[in-house]
Amino acid sequence: MNPSRDLRALAAGALVLTVLLACFWWRDLGTAIYVGYDDPWELLKIGFFVRHPELGARVWNDQPWLHTLLNAWLCRSIAPGAWIPRLFTIASVAAMWAAVGWMGRGVPGALGLTTGFLLVAGTDTGLRLMLSTMLEPASMAWAVVAAALLCGGVAGPGPFRAALSGLVMAAALHIKFTAAITVPGMVFLVLRRYGWRGALRLLPAWMTGFGAGFVGLVWASPSFRWDWLLASHWEARHGIESGFEPPTPLEILLQVENLPWLLAGLAGLAWALRTGASPVETFALGWLAGASAFACVARPWWYYYQYHFLVPASLLGGGFLERTLACLGAWGPGARTEARFAGSHGGRFSLPVWSCILVPATVGALWLGFGLTGTLRTLMFMGPGFTPAQPLVVQMLREQAPRIRWCYGSVEYLAELVQAGVYPPPELLVMSPKRLWSGQLNLSRLAHILESTGTELLLLHRRREPADPNFAEWLHRRYRMWESMGDAQIWILQSSGASDAGVPVHSDGS
Repeated sequence: MNPSRDLRALAAGALVLTVLLACFWWRDLGTAIYVGYDDPWELLKIGFFVRHPELGARVWNDQPWLHTLLNAWLCRSIAPGAWIPRLFTIASVAAMWAAVGWMGRGVPGALGLTTGFLLVAGTDTGLRLMLSTMLEPASMAWAVVAAALLCGGVAGPGPFRAALSGLVMAAALHIKFTAAITVPGMVFLVLRRYGWRGALRLLPAWMTGFGAGFVGLVWASPSFRWDWLLASHWEARHGIESGFEPPTPLEILLQVENLPWLLAGLAGLAWALRTGASPVETFALGWLAGASAFACVARPWWYYYQYHFLVPASLLGGGFLERTLACLGAWGPGARTEARFAGSHGGRFSLPVWSCILVPATVGALWLGFGLTGTLRTLMFMGPGFTPAQPLVVQMLREQAPRIRWCYGSVEYLAELVQAGVYPPPELLVMSPKRLWSGQLNLSRLAHILESTGTELLLLHRRREPADPNFAEWLHRRYRMWESMGDAQIWILQSSGASDAGVPVHSDGS
């Protein structure tokens, strides 16, 4: 073990943790509903399992269970609230950056790690996800930790550390399967460091840890069905609503706000291919390969998937910017066209002086123009003061909460359900668009579930479920309109104990 390198890794994690905690407390994100794009989904699932852990087997879920179960357990053990899963994400991201520092064994150094983190934090997507309750940042963070356990430090791992790496990788996949896009990076890094023979020696212990962890988490999960976890995503590709045309990966990645990390990442990629990659760069190259393969098959490719490229590209960019500044610092009067420094492999590498000046200056200017201002704008946008929830609707739901067991809401009103502390029946807890696109649920089946579970309250968007004639006919037979406000409609089961006592009933005529 090298104490100075281990301290550098811990310092990297501590810096990231400090910055993210400062943002967390400054904006009081512990009570915010929307930070990440899909935060209400995760908060709704966690809150449901805090209240109804015994009903997990009835929940349809197209994601693995570890994140929900772990955070629900933490909320029951400590205190409920969005602050628990947010701090879990922050701690996971800090662990990832510490693992990167340990994996690299000093390359990149403190400057490269700090620059890489700032490139990630200088985008709306990167900062929001690192402060969110979403699955991507935590799953990929622990996949990086798994790679560092296998390849980090000066000495190679023994059987125990290899098995621990496999166990952590299994946990990362049980947070979200998309963590698998980091696997090519782990493979590249293992082969680079240990060769084929060394990799084969580590494989039995790693597979033992991975297999035991994966199977154990499957056993602990309320459900684990491949037709939900994988088939629903694949089948949704063919059932996407007409007129729903999200941007392509290239259109998203080439947005102006992404220029700092794109430029730095491309420069780092060119440098790594030209001179030979450091361990961290080797891992980042494999990660980019996995992210590219996923982008080719994922449809739709959601906006926040750019995080898959953002982190590895920023690792490459941070290392490159550190090297260019080192080259510039070593440039003397006798070197007019090139600046030289000792590379990580012991050789002497050189860069044109103009690139040592121009590239960092350009990236810095772009980051100040887009990254820093975007970061501040994002931070001011986030917080408990911002929520798309309608306060009057939340108030009505809260007043009915003691009288009802279940409340179903259209996808637009997840924030209202979370704030009011009311939940749909377990079969309808997860109502992602992919569930409808894949054909695993339709409005007829939805009506059947609502009727069989005796769901007392419905919060519907008038252009969603009520717009279907058959569903509308069933709705008017079983429920009565209680309130209509713009697009929001609240319906009460005619035979339920819910009442409108104490709440003025009116309709705006919409």
